[in-house]
Amino acid sequence: MVRLVDDQLFGDSGKIQDENLIEGALRSKTFATVVDLLGYGEIEGILDEGGDGTDTFRKNVFLDKTPLLNAVGIENFQDVTVEQRTGLSNQPKVQMVNATEINLDGQFPKEITKSAPVTETITNTSIDKIRVTIQIPQLQKFKDDGGISKQQVQITITITESNGNVRTPVTVDDPESIIEGKVSNNFLKDYEIQFPLDSSGNVDLNFPLSVTVTRVTDDSSDQNKIRNKTFLAGITQIISETNQYNNFAYVATRFNAETFRSYPRRMFRVKGTKIRIPAPYTADGVTLTPQADTNNGRIIYPDGYIFQGVLTTTKVWSSDPAFVLFDLLTTDKGFGGPDGIIEEQNLDLFSFFEASKYSSALIDDPITQTTEPRFSTNIILNQRRDAYSLITDLCSVMRAEAFYTNGSLSIVQDRPTNTVTNTSDPQYLFNNSNISEQGFTYSTVGQKTKFTEVEVSYFNNDTQDLD
Repeated sequence: MVRLVDDQLFGDSGKIQDENLIEGALRSKTFATVVDLLGYGEIEGILDEGGDGTDTFRKNVFLDKTPLLNAVGIENFQDVTVEQRTGLSNQPKVQMVNATEINLDGQFPKEITKSAPVTETITNTSIDKIRVTIQIPQLQKFKDDGGISKQQVQITITITESNGNVRTPVTVDDPESIIEGKVSNNFLKDYEIQFPLDSSGNVDLNFPLSVTVTRVTDDSSDQNKIRNKTFLAGITQIISETNQYNNFAYVATRFNAETFRSYPRRMFRVKGTKIRIPAPYTADGVTLTPQADTNNGRIIYPDGYIFQGVLTTTKVWSSDPAFVLFDLLTTDKGFGGPDGIIEEQNLDLFSFFEASKYSSALIDDPITQTTEPRFSTNIILNQRRDAYSLITDLCSVMRAEAFYTNGSLSIVQDRPTNTVTNTSDPQYLFNNSNISEQGFTYSTVGQKTKFTEVEVSYFNNDTQDLD
């Protein structure tokens, strides 16, 4: 099971609606980038059915409760970029987040014509991206009948390195190279260009750089009828945030102000923390390896598997409540770590395994006619809690209790003695030889004090609301 994480720090405003905006008119675009913390420690990341190299994860990123990518693969928003970090101990920085911005010196704006492109030189080797701002004072055509129609201008941007290498971040085949619509006063459009980085995270370009903006569209020969002059309004040199925020999982989202009046509510459907699970067992040349189910997070134990008291060193995503609790007890996310109060050797690891095996068994769901793990975790720990209360709550997920005896913490689970048939063998037999003449004493309670119903609140992933 995956968890939906949301944040409503900046409000819940809808898309911009401007009834007075002329049909076909353009709105200047400015962008904002927001960083949302998902958690501490390594996680699997945003749910992605398609896997690495696809954009299907965008179906599980929501702005104002609307997914970026709909069910048939069509974008619901334009100009939205998402980049995530999964909480590795040494993870690359997010280049999308700006730390320092320096305007390039020069006499701006500078007109760009088809015959005379504008070239500027970048010498600052500390930057790792630039923002090229295009300005169009007016973009319209006056018809003979007095009407006004839209026009378009196409530009390209080329970067030439000192060694002669040429890169074209905005080409004629790029839809963003075309500016189309009607503009009666100043229109600005930003092109933010990230520089390539090498394996060490350094900019993989040879400075100084020559940035050339070329106008592809023919210049207007009659500015009284067709007004489409194009200018380079400026170039901003940007140094990205250098902090890697190691061990923290977070998402950076960049969106434009044309779509939202204020910061939209961001929500992410994620596969959460990665944990250690029981290690493979080898006997008679055969290796039996437990695996975490990538769909529901349960641990799949092969037939004949015998636990040897060893966990894997590699962590995987799992919703198994027993080993989620074990991870919380033994890592610096909870009570463990270098300065923790609980050491792994003081835990009865075999009691966690037995609870895990029972919790991860598949049972039938009579409502959906499917199978699901008997117990699983789908929680967010985002508040300070009393340690014992937290341990008790997590144990209750799998119908267990925690006990500390003889210097060891173990969990005892309420489960049948025969987990194969889900029945319990007799623990004690009553007959005439062990029943006194007084027999049994019976007691009862009033009907009104018996609880026969329970109300459960849960988060509905389809409606994005609590039910």
